[in-house]
Amino acid sequence: MEIKATANFEAKEGRLCRKNKALGRLIANKLRVLSVFPKHPSLRLHKIQSGSDAWSISINPKLRILFCL
Repeated sequence: MEIKATANFEAKEGRLCRKNKALGRLIANKLRVLSVFPKHPSLRLHKIQSGSDAWSISINPKLRILFCL
């Protein structure tokens, strides 16, 4: 799977990663897992709404990434 980030995502990720390097590594790792094995249980992948293309993965208990297919 190819992952393309929006400018908004890159800006927010950059701000988060500057404050917390470990979080930046965690985000990169989760995105790498998503691209190779999207159904990996650690991602906690789920659809946001039925009938839409919006999905979510968990980075940690307080942080999620939303994306569309």
